[in-house]
Amino acid sequence: MNTTTTRKINGISDAAQRFLNDESGVTSIEYALIAGATGLALAAVMPAIKTNMTTIYTAVGNNLQ
Repeated sequence: MNTTTTRKINGISDAAQRFLNDESGVTSIEYALIAGATGLALAAVMPAIKTNMTTIYTAVGNNLQ
């Protein structure tokens, strides 16, 4: 390998190591909780959205005839 490639690999390796060692910010557990809460909210809202969308598309379909 040439010097430039070695520097790039070392830079990427250093950045990855800093990322893995960084304990500040949001953790993966918090991301999972956010994703779960978002999923529950979507599941709760979908029936209302379906009803509204059905009404809208029915009205549009009736006006196109």
